[in-house]
Amino acid sequence: MTTMMTSSLSNPTILLRLFAAILLQSTLHLNNNSMSADACSVLPPCDLQATQIHLTNITGIVHVDVNQHEACPWDWNSNNNNYEPIDSTTIEVEIETQTVRTNSSNFVAMSLDKEGEEYVPLGLDLPTVDQMDFASSLRFEPNSEVVSIVYQDAELEYTLTGLDAPESQGMYEGIIVFRSEFRDRVYFIYPTTSSSSQLASCQLQAPYNCNISTNSVADYDFFDIDKMALDRVQVWEHQPNMNLVALPLVCCLCVNARYFTLDESGLSKQVEVLGNTINPIAVDSRIGMAYAVSGGYGQNITIVAEALNTVENNKALQLSYADVFVDELQQPSQPEPDMSASPSVAPVPAPVAGEAVTDAPVVLSADGTNVPTTTANGSTETPTNSVPTKGEPEGTDDTKSGVIAVGVGMSWRKVALSIIPFLFLL
Repeated sequence: MTTMMTSSLSNPTILLRLFAAILLQSTLHLNNNSMSADACSVLPPCDLQATQIHLTNITGIVHVDVNQHEACPWDWNSNNNNYEPIDSTTIEVEIETQTVRTNSSNFVAMSLDKEGEEYVPLGLDLPTVDQMDFASSLRFEPNSEVVSIVYQDAELEYTLTGLDAPESQGMYEGIIVFRSEFRDRVYFIYPTTSSSSQLASCQLQAPYNCNISTNSVADYDFFDIDKMALDRVQVWEHQPNMNLVALPLVCCLCVNARYFTLDESGLSKQVEVLGNTINPIAVDSRIGMAYAVSGGYGQNITIVAEALNTVENNKALQLSYADVFVDELQQPSQPEPDMSASPSVAPVPAPVAGEAVTDAPVVLSADGTNVPTTTANGSTETPTNSVPTKGEPEGTDDTKSGVIAVGVGMSWRKVALSIIPFLFLL
């Protein structure tokens, strides 16, 4: 163990990645007043907060519960802050057509009641594959390409080409192993002498052959997967649309797992929208679609859909306060933008109460940036991420929403998060 730790700490790449992990842990939970980090404690809710995604009886349509809280405070430690919801609503979202319905009387779908007697489990509520204690039975030796597991009371040995086995299994170093019942195979993700990861898909029955692949793991280095917690690996195999693997992450990142789509050869893609379990996530196994909601804390909320089985651009819908909390009796007023104070902010068309919102939501491009949308009057606008809170004009200063400014429109959190991806690429 001492040899392994000394070797790891002498590797500049591993040191930089450890620094990135520590920086990420601190950044995710930065106290905006005292600049202190607190493990994995989440900031209290403020402004808009999505709380749950409900699948419905119509595929492609979801219901999202949203709470409205008071505006995000500058002083999070003040005893005068009220973190209780002051309003709540449920909206109906159809991302494919960019449609939002805010009036429940106009909903076209019904939420699937998980407490109801007729509820049939879907998505992440479906049963997972028994991993047969593969993680605890995994054995390997340094300077050897041979690994073994115990399956049905028999010890099976496999040769993993190019394996660079560590002294022992550790949190950041080691071999990932999981089982596919549907394919009757065991999968190994392992480090190699070339510093990249390879995946071996091996038969659990004679002749016990393995197929070695690098393509299926080329876009992810598995550094932050907790190799000491492989008992938390989950595999869902529900044909034809849901073949999903959840690999556990190291502690304190406020995210439980990374999700990947599984096929015969290995992991075909990472399902990125399921990577944030602080905010609501859901999987519709009927059509192979994953959903997530992000934002809040003074930002617009964004509802994203990602296909499990195809590599295509994610579809997203971005909603402000005015899009979600529509006054049934009176149209919410839209203040004229102050072009001198905030020249980049464009007014967002207000939705009509009781009607589908098709023009007001912001459409995101594949890289997460805003793209121009056509409004009801035919003009083209490029929306921004500025969020009008109730009673506030658009273009609110960051200092009013609990973000410490760094330069123009930047925060310490944004600066740190912009650095972290480059450290993991090293």
